[in-house]
Amino acid sequence: MKSTLITVFLCTLLLGFTKTEKVIEKENRIEVVFKSDFTIDSLVNIKNRLFKRNNIAINYTSLKFNKAGKLIEIAFSVNCNDGFNGSASIEQLSNKPKFGFIRDYQSDGGIPFQIGGLN
Repeated sequence: MKSTLITVFLCTLLLGFTKTEKVIEKENRIEVVFKSDFTIDSLVNIKNRLFKRNNIAINYTSLKFNKAGKLIEIAFSVNCNDGFNGSASIEQLSNKPKFGFIRDYQSDGGIPFQIGGLN
């Protein structure tokens, strides 16, 4: 029963993001990866949904887009509103290595919060 509820919740949550938006939510972990095909609409959608559903506040402090409206540079801060927060920036966004943040709520001794370049 618990597994079914988690699956339904995750499917419902992920359906709110478009295919180009790289937000992964698994059981007690949220991962946001900023990609070079993001538009301003993608970023606003991610910001609004994470705050509404997870109380995670993202503040974009600097954004640059190419002529096609695709993200090429980003500076942002994240406040998970539970003691974990930070900021990161990248001047030339590419899809490798991954760049964004992870909030892992599991208490298995892993890294609870990462921001910037991701493994």
